[in-house]
Amino acid sequence: AAPAGWNKWGVGNSIIWFQASNWSGGVPTATSAAAYIDGFSRVESPGAVSNHLHVGYEGTGTLDVINGGTLTSSTIFMATQAGSTGQANIDGADSFWRSNTTIGVGHAGTGRVTITGGGALDIRTDSYIGATPTGNGTVYATGDGSRFLTGGNLFVGNEGVGLVSMQAGADMTSGSAYVGNTATGNGTVEITGAGSTWVNSGSLVIGSTGTGTVKVLDGGSVTAGTFIALGRLPAGAARSSGTLIVDGPGSQFTGSTQMVVGGSGDGTVQISNG
Repeated sequence: AAPAGWNKWGVGNSIIWFQASNWSGGVPTATSAAAYIDGFSRVESPGAVSNHLHVGYEGTGTLDVINGGTLTSSTIFMATQAGSTGQANIDGADSFWRSNTTIGVGHAGTGRVTITGGGALDIRTDSYIGATPTGNGTVYATGDGSRFLTGGNLFVGNEGVGLVSMQAGADMTSGSAYVGNTATGNGTVEITGAGSTWVNSGSLVIGSTGTGTVKVLDGGSVTAGTFIALGRLPAGAARSSGTLIVDGPGSQFTGSTQMVVGGSGDGTVQISNG
């Protein structure tokens, strides 16, 4: 069960976030108790805020931020406990969900964020996709103007399984990125289609001590930043593994002045079909 005093969603009969009777402690504020959604909630107008927010704390939670709705949270957890499921849908040109600190998508359960129609997921510090060993996280964005923004470090497959996929003109930015970060981490990033981009301003490590794969496909573009490593370090009894695949006409991977393929682990670069 959630800790005593947390603000529980679903005590009323409406799906509207701003309906006070739907919350055990009233509509969340930036300084109120942590809130959690095991049920379905919808934000369809600007100005929603929360302190720490869990979507799928110990059950199944779904959150829609659509039609110009906006939500700003202190911290975001998607699928907090093992066995939980958290789903968020962000749709529409003026729709966004912002964390003033971090996000964990698939913290210990199965979490997914889907971004469409020009919506945005805006994380001011670090993003963890597949955060803990039991976590399985996905961030999927498609369409022109749809964005996944990480101001700090991006960990895809931190200790669990992580997938980030930008499709059909969607964009992603990050500070430094670690794909397959720890020995148990398995991470994949896919940048697919003309106009789809990933701009990583710092280091890019694919297979830090785990297994990491980055795919640039069908005209996608990646700008990799200051330092690139594939298969950086040993991962206990197993070797870390980093793979970069660039495939298809117009697909582009722009690196830095230094790239290490297979440090103490295994590194592979595959370029094909134009």
